[in-house]
Amino acid sequence: MGKLLKEAQKEAREGNEDVVTEMRKVGSAYLHHRELKPPQYAKYEEYYSDGFAPLSEERINVIVHGNRCKFEQNVEEIEQARKDVEDGNLDDAWAQIFPEVEQERLECLDKRGENEGNDDDEGTEDDIPDLATTDKSKEKSFAIEACQKQISEEAAIPMMQSLNPMQQRVFYFVRKWCMETAQGKRPDPFHIFVTGGAGTGKSHLIKCIFYEATKLLQQTQENPDNVSVLLTAPTGTAAFNIGGSTVHHAFHLMRVSKTYQPLSESTLNTLRAQYESLKIVIVDEVSMIDKMLMSYIHGRLSQLKQSRSSANFGNVSILAVGDMYQIPPVRGQSLYKGTDIIDLWNPIFEVVELEEIMRQKDDAAFAKLLNRMRVKKKKEKLSDEDDKTLSSRVLCLDFESDDYPKDALHIFSTKKAVGDHNDKMLNLRCSDIRCFEASDFVKDPTTGSMKKRDLAKGGKDDLPDRVQVGVGARVMLCRNVNVKDGLVNGAFGTVTGVTGGQDSTVFVQFDNPKIGALERKKSVVPSSLPGNSVPIRQIEDNLSNKSKVKRYQIPLKLAWACTVHKVQGMTVPEAVVSMKKVFASGMAYVALSRVCSLSGLHITDYKQESIYCDEHVEKAVKEMMHLQFRSDPFKNADDRSESNTVLKIVHHNTQNLVSNFESLKSTCLLKADIICLTETWLSEDVQDSKVQLENFDVFRKDRTHVCEEESMTRSSPHGGVAVYVRNGYSCYEIPIPDDISLECVVMLMSVEDIEILIVPVYRPPSVKKDTFIVNVEKLMQYLLATVKRTTTIFLGDFNENLLSGEDNKKIQKFFETNNFEQLVEDPTTMKGTLIDHVYIAPPSSNVSCGVIQTFYSYHDAVYCTLYR
Repeated sequence: MGKLLKEAQKEAREGNEDVVTEMRKVGSAYLHHRELKPPQYAKYEEYYSDGFAPLSEERINVIVHGNRCKFEQNVEEIEQARKDVEDGNLDDAWAQIFPEVEQERLECLDKRGENEGNDDDEGTEDDIPDLATTDKSKEKSFAIEACQKQISEEAAIPMMQSLNPMQQRVFYFVRKWCMETAQGKRPDPFHIFVTGGAGTGKSHLIKCIFYEATKLLQQTQENPDNVSVLLTAPTGTAAFNIGGSTVHHAFHLMRVSKTYQPLSESTLNTLRAQYESLKIVIVDEVSMIDKMLMSYIHGRLSQLKQSRSSANFGNVSILAVGDMYQIPPVRGQSLYKGTDIIDLWNPIFEVVELEEIMRQKDDAAFAKLLNRMRVKKKKEKLSDEDDKTLSSRVLCLDFESDDYPKDALHIFSTKKAVGDHNDKMLNLRCSDIRCFEASDFVKDPTTGSMKKRDLAKGGKDDLPDRVQVGVGARVMLCRNVNVKDGLVNGAFGTVTGVTGGQDSTVFVQFDNPKIGALERKKSVVPSSLPGNSVPIRQIEDNLSNKSKVKRYQIPLKLAWACTVHKVQGMTVPEAVVSMKKVFASGMAYVALSRVCSLSGLHITDYKQESIYCDEHVEKAVKEMMHLQFRSDPFKNADDRSESNTVLKIVHHNTQNLVSNFESLKSTCLLKADIICLTETWLSEDVQDSKVQLENFDVFRKDRTHVCEEESMTRSSPHGGVAVYVRNGYSCYEIPIPDDISLECVVMLMSVEDIEILIVPVYRPPSVKKDTFIVNVEKLMQYLLATVKRTTTIFLGDFNENLLSGEDNKKIQKFFETNNFEQLVEDPTTMKGTLIDHVYIAPPSSNVSCGVIQTFYSYHDAVYCTLYR
């Protein structure tokens, strides 16, 4: 209530609409914000001055005043002390007592900054700043912004259809975990490391898992705006590529911190409310995360979830994705190295390796070459063929030649080479070059006011001392301005306009037209410039080694060339790669694998000795636990050999075969010999050719007849049964009498002199069980009199949940009285019900049965394999 009074006063005093957000942040720790201020009051001031408590009917201001007298002792003194700490006045007071010592300290800091700024850059690495605060005082203004971008169902379905077999296994492993969680089963959290070479579809898999997991886990959330699956990456570029947030932003971690910094209660409560439903964290480009940052993620999740100290990552599941053969962390120790007492990697994560190259499918030879380079050890030599292939891409043209690919991205190992090339291109391409000098401000310890420094001198990790650009210049952002909008560190573009003066602005047309879309909507772009130009203005940042110094500068740098570290995670159509002064493992591999095809690769200073990996990676990955998947769905637990298999049968309720036909074709269901489908929703005007599976014959029964009591007419939207039989099997369809009202197809198979009756059937919920049983019994009697056989299988969607208790098993009991055995044991739907059954007579031990997950239907498929 004391907080209510303060905010009401603030609101009345400033007319500040942001107070609503601030109040919700505070209220989420204790009660819902709707209870803090009833909806009939437009402002907190009105509620404070005119409102009444619901039960006591006392005025709010009277209650608040009474409570303040009890609980807010010495409030003014405490408030002033808090303000002094946040504003840094205590440090300034110390400086006033000993001004000569403070002056000496500042001079030492300046000198240290100069020395660091003059370091030779040969063999140094690019810093990759992230969206994070560098000053703890900024914590008070923190507000969570959900940067996650969920793809549409129309975009997601083709992506899931294109998953290769290993990607599918990972996808369905996570999907099953999500299904069990949504059903309230509380499965143990998973910790999976998905690795693979460049172009093996790691980002593609992330997007598919994020879409499906979010869809399933949203069912468990009370608040649909809460986050159940969190997408993160260590850099802004990688985060934007997957539609997520940087690790530092997502968990509010400081970019420069040698020790873990717990959050204050107010910020923690805001973050805890946002991540209340968090179940999975996905971390892309995990090879760029060091051990310290991983421990910070663990610490933050443990703090948020208030879990016991022994619980890894606060009992939140982690899907880490990346390639350890790429460049290791800029600073710090790789996750797989060392023997720490507390290891959050090797003993916890289970590894899965993707091997099929997806990016360079149209250039198979180049894809195989990249895989060989990825694991090449330093003392090994490339094969003569590989060496010849790379040598053929050596650029023999002089830079001055008209045919030289000047506008292709140039990739160098050192900053000096990058700077030289960018300066050369700036003078070549731009006639009117504009220079923007950084402005540095420091608080005067005597007056407390901000004073501009005479000389702007920053370190290599800071915004540039000066930025030179011109129209036509290739540039990239060097800070994360707005991750949600794609304005991230490493975003490339071309300058389209420059304005000077007090409101200096550089207009950039980014290579990805989606970048800056939000900024364009709220900005005025001169009509003379291209419509998709994005204004880039000065931003404020702290100098890395002088937290009290504020720098103002345009966050851009020239980008005709960049270092290898900057291109990790990028894909470009054409690049010139210099292999001169390669100084670390994985650098050559990362640089050479950025292009989509061999034809887009140009090499200078080629020497194969520069291509080598960290030899510890192979051993480290082999020693990790490997994720165990379920065995082939057409082999039972006894692992019976394929030669003993007689027939493989599957059933699936497709809920519209035409719409889901391409999805069906992408599943392992096509490995079966007999594919039975229910709820096909087909009609007479859908030709067989539209739903024809290669190497299968199709038999179908669309919903055309009228059921006695339920009036299922030809125009009913659902229903229908179809059977696909693999070519080469002897079979025929048995017609059934008109007085048997069932949606089914009866197939008689002859396999190795064994007669097998297969009856896929669909019982709509509208058909009463007694009516259904009567018709099934008629069919059994008809078949008994008509067909001689040894095995009969009824399977399909019976709409009877066998997991809901003995009282709901009327259909199962009917089949059991007729010597049938029901084989399915696990849930078959998203809601955890078991309504898809397989009945076999006579019961046999030479059969296996189980559930196969699918993504395109409410139902999973069931399989049944017969053995000799």
